Amino acid sequence: MILDRQAALERIDHDHELYNEICGIFRDDAPEILIKMKESFMSGNIPLATRYAHSLSEVAGVCETA
Repeated sequence: MILDRQAALERIDHDHELYNEICGIFRDDAPEILIKMKESFMSGNIPLATRYAHSLSEVAGVCETA
């Protein structure tokens, strides 16, 4: 997935330091969130899986992966 970096920066008032911090957190936390989301889904806890998905998508909306 490639997102528009300029649009992401506009959402956070062009704060490059914040952008880098958020993307670092995303890189560090995304694998664990994906595991927890899958485990929740597989155990039938759809509300929890949905919360994990929402958390992941919020951060992904700011970061670009490249």
